Amino acid sequence: MPLSMENTDQQGEIFQRVRDEARKANWDFVDKHIVSTLNPKTLFWAVREGLTDADGNIRDFAASMLEKSDYPISSEIALTIHALLKHDPNRFVRFRLAFALFKRDDHSDLVMDTMQEAAEDADVSEIAIGYLEGK
Repeated sequence: MPLSMENTDQQGEIFQRVRDEARKANWDFVDKHIVSTLNPKTLFWAVREGLTDADGNIRDFAASMLEKSDYPISSEIALTIHALLKHDPNRFVRFRLAFALFKRDDHSDLVMDTMQEAAEDADVSEIAIGYLEGK
């Protein structure tokens, strides 16, 4: 059955499926369907639970949700993200969070340093350079 967003029950099922695939590091599936999971409820989950999950893949998924969304980020959430930029052991979490802040015009030293680190990382350099060059 193809994924769609026809009703809220199905939205919850889609989110759970994409989260489960993220846990298994099935990034092709996650990348294909992550945008369909974005709504205020799931973004609240990303900030309040996902970014602090013990599983680095789940933190990466939560950070990617914030990057892919266009919802505003409050100053309180930005402070939380800045703390994670300094301390999360998963570089992909740090990179995705930097992308999320950068696209919302946060060009603080910490974000820019993380963006530069991402631009030099073979796995995400294209993405980082795209943001930095305004693409």
